[in-house]
Amino acid sequence: MGKELGNGLLLRVMELFLDWQYDTLVSKQIPAEFKQEIRGVQKGTRARGLKGVRVLMERILVISSYPGDVTVDMSYAMLDFFLEDVLRIRNPALLNWVENNMFAVAKFISR
Repeated sequence: MGKELGNGLLLRVMELFLDWQYDTLVSKQIPAEFKQEIRGVQKGTRARGLKGVRVLMERILVISSYPGDVTVDMSYAMLDFFLEDVLRIRNPALLNWVENNMFAVAKFISR
């Protein structure tokens, strides 16, 4: 049960992160025509009884828009999300220190 709870929690955190990335970054960069297409898919799939397709498409757009290595780049973006949007840390010096020492801090915490 602990593993299932952990996986469920990780999935929820990932969903929140991807939604945040779409709302704050990706949605501002894609053309209006593309957003209209997403709304059209949403209407069509809802009419067929399918829910959540729009959100799924938005999350896929976020993942597909990451340059380079998604696993590395996403780690830094998730850290920014956690520090700035979840913990509401606004001190640039502290944010910079945590980002520069992220892996050392994670290794120390996981002991």
